[in-house]
Amino acid sequence: AENATNNDNVGTPIATTGTPTGFSITAGNTNTTFAIDNNGQITVNDSTQIDFEITPTYSLTIQITKADAQTQTGTIAINIINIFENIITIASDQIKSTAALTDGVDGFDVLNGAREVVTTIIGAKTYALVTAFNDNAVQIIDITNPETPTAVAAITDDTNGFTALNGVQGITVTKIGAKTYALAAGLNDNAVQIIDITNPSSPIPVAAVTDNVDGFTGLLAVSGITTTTIGTKTYALAASYSDNAVQIIDITNPSSPTAVITLTDGTNGFTELAGANGITTTIIGTKTYALVAASAGHGVQIIDISNPIAPTPVVAISDDVNGFNKLHTANKITTTIIGTKTYALVASDLEDGIEIIDISNPSTPIAVAGVTDNSNGFTELRGARDVTTAKIGDKTYALVASERDNGAQIIDITNPNTPTPVAALADDLNGFTELAGAYGVTTTII
Repeated sequence: AENATNNDNVGTPIATTGTPTGFSITAGNTNTTFAIDNNGQITVNDSTQIDFEITPTYSLTIQITKADAQTQTGTIAINIINIFENIITIASDQIKSTAALTDGVDGFDVLNGAREVVTTIIGAKTYALVTAFNDNAVQIIDITNPETPTAVAAITDDTNGFTALNGVQGITVTKIGAKTYALAAGLNDNAVQIIDITNPSSPIPVAAVTDNVDGFTGLLAVSGITTTTIGTKTYALAASYSDNAVQIIDITNPSSPTAVITLTDGTNGFTELAGANGITTTIIGTKTYALVAASAGHGVQIIDISNPIAPTPVVAISDDVNGFNKLHTANKITTTIIGTKTYALVASDLEDGIEIIDISNPSTPIAVAGVTDNSNGFTELRGARDVTTAKIGDKTYALVASERDNGAQIIDITNPNTPTPVAALADDLNGFTELAGAYGVTTTII
């Protein structure tokens, strides 16, 4: 059973003809989980390796040496009995709300329609940047002391040289040289704004790239944005909802960004970019991949971008195909490493849940688990909009922002095959007062 301890007997001694003088396990003993003595008794050697969810059955090849020096082999199957692990749930009132920031209060001027949030460290301080869809703006916040966050700057469209923040939604931060830059996706401007935030109190507009200008053809209703470094260059990848496309941009020189290539749904083997919304990148082995959540396509496109000027489609994952059943209106996507494997997590709005995918081999992704609101203890996933992960101690957690539940769900994904609910945070409960229409989520260590 899964709760076996070291030296526990697994079975009775092996029976054989003749006089046995020794026994050994020659195959099937993954990580030397079991041992066998000279009497043929099999025992548990390393109980930490016994996990039904990972290896439910062992097939051991046993070699028997007899007094006449002849050997005999046989195979023994050891079936692991599944033990239902206790689900550790943290009461929501044990999770502390450190502060609530409200638009129009205490100097926070541009939080109306807050959409997405990202954090960064500049000097000795930690900052959050929040996009405000209705304010067409970005709020920069000093969260070095999370209990007393302070408004640092408000960046507003059509003010002080900022021209691409109308309906701003996605945001990311990157460092190039000695400077820190924010890239914001202006959905209604069909554009990306590049901002120098090296001095967070005095952000500077560096450049704006607009759809159908200077070779940019994949920025119509741009929603998601991320960056990656490949070789000596830094690239931005923008997900265009209405162009059904991904625009790759060389931002190595942030003041002079250049269009590299546009990847469009239905062309060159790309089949899951309709309503491209969330986007992220990850490195697996020696290659760099982009993963795109396609809201209208109800799926995920995995792209090899190791050569950014000639990206190639690796695989398209579609809802209700090959065991994937939580990708309808796939909204946002993130990746994490657990053990030796790489996983993608997708938040799906109308599925009211998330899909966990093993992408360790990007060409053959595997549906690992689907989590849905109001099942198996999950109560804050209705309208799942965004997902992020965090490692705390020896565990990995997912945090999901759920727009229609006005809250957030915390999930233990340490064993991705059996995600478990840890806590549900709801607006106007236990001190949480700013979770109505929860849309974006991120974490940081301070």
